Amino acid sequence: MKECILGISSFGHDTSACLVDVSNSNTIFASAQERYSNIKFDDTIPFYTINECLKIAEKLGYKIIKATISCDYKLFVGDYLFKRVDEILQNKNLSLNYINLLKKNLNHSNYFNKFNLSKNCLTDFYSDKKSFLSNQKLDKLKDLTSWYFNWSIKHREIHKIIQKFIGKIELIPINHHLSHAASAYFNSGFENSNIIVIDGQGEEDAITIYDASGRNINLISKTLWPNSLGIFYLEGTRLLGYKLGDEYKVMGMSAYGHPKFKKYIDESFSVNSHGQLEIKETDYIGFCNIKNTEHRKVCFKNEFKKFFKNLDKTKFQQEHFDFAKSIQNTVEDIGVSLSEWAFKKTNKNKICLSGGVALNGLMNNKILNQNYFVDAFVYPASGDDGTSVGSALYYLSQNKEYNLINKKISTCFYGYKENLQINKKEKIFENLIIEKKVNIEKFIAQKLKENCVIALYDTSLGSEFGPRALGARSILASPVNENMREILNKKIKLREPFRPFAPICMDEYVKDYFKIKCNSNFMLFICEAKEDKKHLIPSVVHQDNTARVQSVNKDNKNLYNILNEFYKISKVPILINTSFNIGGEAIVNSVDDAIASFKKMDIDYLVINEFILSKPKNKKKYNIDTSQFIKNRRLKFEKENKFPKIKIGYYNSNFYSNFFTFFKRKLYEKIYKKKIL
Repeated sequence: MKECILGISSFGHDTSACLVDVSNSNTIFASAQERYSNIKFDDTIPFYTINECLKIAEKLGYKIIKATISCDYKLFVGDYLFKRVDEILQNKNLSLNYINLLKKNLNHSNYFNKFNLSKNCLTDFYSDKKSFLSNQKLDKLKDLTSWYFNWSIKHREIHKIIQKFIGKIELIPINHHLSHAASAYFNSGFENSNIIVIDGQGEEDAITIYDASGRNINLISKTLWPNSLGIFYLEGTRLLGYKLGDEYKVMGMSAYGHPKFKKYIDESFSVNSHGQLEIKETDYIGFCNIKNTEHRKVCFKNEFKKFFKNLDKTKFQQEHFDFAKSIQNTVEDIGVSLSEWAFKKTNKNKICLSGGVALNGLMNNKILNQNYFVDAFVYPASGDDGTSVGSALYYLSQNKEYNLINKKISTCFYGYKENLQINKKEKIFENLIIEKKVNIEKFIAQKLKENCVIALYDTSLGSEFGPRALGARSILASPVNENMREILNKKIKLREPFRPFAPICMDEYVKDYFKIKCNSNFMLFICEAKEDKKHLIPSVVHQDNTARVQSVNKDNKNLYNILNEFYKISKVPILINTSFNIGGEAIVNSVDDAIASFKKMDIDYLVINEFILSKPKNKKKYNIDTSQFIKNRRLKFEKENKFPKIKIGYYNSNFYSNFFTFFKRKLYEKIYKKKIL
């Protein structure tokens, strides 16, 4: 019987699950939970997606031999917590005793047995040490513990819940950053390389650097919380009125700005001789504690915040674009400094990038353009969703009885796939015109040349794994029309006018149009357009002369053929490719999703395989408020979803701190006891 690993990401946002074949390390299936739920950056335990994996494994004749999860709850009680405890106690032996006490309680305490830090963990410590430790120090210790120890317990309980859900399949915890690193390296095709992981936070890591060879990934540098480049960019995103997951909007904004605020930032940031990011406190940037805890995070001080009074996102001023440019340039500079340190340390001229910050294509391309690198690879699901695959691959790498083949991927159609027979009598096709075409690629190319907008839903492919639509669930348009970006933003995607659109280009012509050193199959490198070509493709060249290009080779057969047909009639081997969704919803997953979104959007045609769907000319688009439309898709999922909806945030890291209410605690205990299978 065929064997596979079930990989799970349930760390925070972008939860996911996957299946990886043990015989060849190929990804059989992988999907973020958001593709089903329509909750962008879904942060619920991914029971539904895990169950999809179980069903697919059975259908394809696979035995799941192990399961992995991309978080090791024990690692929250680690080096950083020891450092913070020692800052309070100022006695290394005492600090070590306290950390050991926490680890002991972590292994034995019952989370839902009225666990209370002051009664369990600190009682003996308080009574023994109170004579020579001030109440202030002891209170600080409790506030610190109420965050980090409970974070560990939170993930211990998530581990237990998932273990119960999957039954007898053993669930193995894998370090979060190692999961990120493995997802990139073991899909890069590199025999050896550097790996840099940059995100908000792993268990305690914010940045890690690895020296990878063969099936070995060796840690050579670790930056601990709170020196987090990811949180710095997130706090800047929030200052601009956006939220977690909107960082890419800020990256788009930066093209319109000048880095005039960077002089206030530079003094705070440096990379030391150990390859670690150090953030120094100044009048503008520093660290603040989350209320009622000793949990520090990087933040902008009031001197910075005064620039953002009376912010209106619908009417950004130039200073807001300048701020976006300033934080973007900071991230790029730090990324380059880290990569330079890695190269000097290992002398390896290839690099893999992963973690949420590796979705920043401007930083990725700046790293790639350094003279010491000849190639770079970024995993398409570089955020937390990709760590489900990474945790499974890392487990395989550590067990030599299993095969591990590191081959470079050029597509990632790992998600939901359905076999569809078009039947005009079915209700979902109501009020639509349906035609079948023999040469569908020629039809699409001609209509795109005529400035039509076409949605593409290819049932022969699974949905893309990661945040980018790459041809399975895409909207296509002509880059030649200089007004197309405005049309797409205003009428179809319903999003901010400063947002750019990405070009897709036949692989053999990419370097004719763009200044890029490697192929870019997953839209994760933002490079400059060539001066002599950019006038041919005005709708995909951004304000700063950059483009987030996707190179399309013959592995991505259907999309390549469409590009080729467009090239034949236009002499331009490029199209606009944007995700098939309305702003605010996740990329469409099922055919039902696709048809509903098509009826709502100002799109001329929906192509499903060889079928062309259009709306009667006298038929108006689906007249429903966008927020209600998005909500309806979520409600549809909730009716289908028989599993409990447990937000990871319910297991708040402050679960037993003073300000977390008794009511919320009791509510969650009720959910835990009565809803888990």
